[in-house]
Amino acid sequence: MLRLILILALSLPVLAQQLPDAPQPQPQTPPPSDQQPPPQQAPESKIKKKIKSAAPNCIKIGGAEHCKQSKPDDDEAEDQPQEPPRIPANQAPPRASDANESSSKDNTIPFGEGSGPAPDVQELHPYNPHEADKQVEVGTFYFKRYNYRAAESRFEEALQYMPNHAEAIFRLAESQEKLHKNDQARANYEKYLKILPDGEFAQSAKKALARLGAQAKDSTSQPAQNPR
Repeated sequence: MLRLILILALSLPVLAQQLPDAPQPQPQTPPPSDQQPPPQQAPESKIKKKIKSAAPNCIKIGGAEHCKQSKPDDDEAEDQPQEPPRIPANQAPPRASDANESSSKDNTIPFGEGSGPAPDVQELHPYNPHEADKQVEVGTFYFKRYNYRAAESRFEEALQYMPNHAEAIFRLAESQEKLHKNDQARANYEKYLKILPDGEFAQSAKKALARLGAQAKDSTSQPAQNPR
């Protein structure tokens, strides 16, 4: 028995040299950087979960997180449709806004605008002494034929071409005196004397003024007759 143990002890080194070497495990190289698995995030704590649930509307500004807490009443108000305001039965409906009223007023055209000149407005003529002399000549023709109204119209038209035409003023006063327009005639006689105090018709104008003045005195001196 002892001999067998000695033989085995001597033969073990020889057998160990004859056996092939066992493959050794090689160290694993890490994968390249572009294919690295994403790092696992640490699970959130209960405190952070409560903060997020209490403030759901959060914005990150400059690395800091700003949150706006929404009230449950606001969410319910947004979900519910808004109803129009109720007007009592005994109250009149609201009037139009001021903007609408002002726009309607701006679009209105005052009465008479754009419908032509007013009947009392006379057409203005350019200054033309030659045309004024022509109208005086035609008016004198009508005056000599006792057509005083036509003569008055011609003399007035002459004054539109030349307002300070002395002869037209005097002839107009004569025509108005014939038409018993004494006040207008007196004013035109006086106007002629202011323009030409020593003119061709100055003496005739003075006599006419004296005549009209005497007629005015006679009319005022007569007592008013009472109707029976």
